Amino acid sequence: MLAGSVKPERFAGVMRRMLAGSVKSVINGAECRPTGCHAPFKRKGAYKMHMKMKRKTFEEAKEILRIAAQAYKNNYINKNVLFVAMSDESVSLYEVSFFAKNFMHLTGNTKPMSSKHFFNLAKSGSLKKDDFAFAKDGTTDMKLDVLLPLMNIIYNAQMIGDYNNLHEWVVTDKMVGTVTIAMGFKKDEEANCNVPCTALKTDVRTVSLKPVLPIKAILRKDRGEKLYNEVTRYAKGITSESLASMGELAEIVDFKSLIYSKT
Repeated sequence: MLAGSVKPERFAGVMRRMLAGSVKSVINGAECRPTGCHAPFKRKGAYKMHMKMKRKTFEEAKEILRIAAQAYKNNYINKNVLFVAMSDESVSLYEVSFFAKNFMHLTGNTKPMSSKHFFNLAKSGSLKKDDFAFAKDGTTDMKLDVLLPLMNIIYNAQMIGDYNNLHEWVVTDKMVGTVTIAMGFKKDEEANCNVPCTALKTDVRTVSLKPVLPIKAILRKDRGEKLYNEVTRYAKGITSESLASMGELAEIVDFKSLIYSKT
């Protein structure tokens, strides 16, 4: 783990309490406003889903957001991440970048405000009730159900696919995640890179076109660096040697200095 990252034992403790139902904080999602990841919509059936789940209090949401924002800063801010997927013998690369302004789009906050300011308030634990609003249909609560595990997506993402437009309110290009959580990415034309724009509590395969590709490795670097020099996840059977044999990575990965960081 990189210096300054959220301690895995603390993260694991939070997750255990969440799964036990005793935690005062959780996360999920599917929305994004300022950058246009979500169009205006009416979520059909979302209210019925919400009726089956317990509504979170503001204090519970605030604590989730504080922990998540700190993890987002340590794991993602000023970083580029490369997902290395494979279909048969073909290698597929998908690079993403993370900015402070993207965090709010993962949280389900419906209160209009500066996304950068929201991130700073969340990270410092300074959010007030006037800074955060829940969607009436329950989608904010669902986003909060998966927000914490999504902060570790660079360590556990297993699949990647093109979004299949299953939900009319979600506007995104790629889905990355596992059988239970997914983070959506789309092109930010102004920044000229792919950025996170939505969070879903779902199996990546249900919201992706076929084929959904297995992720073989996940790499990370500082945004200013030319070459990738860190691996955060190897799929079973994958090593630095097998990555080096992929010609597509030869010019973008520093295999001599490559380190393996994991939670």
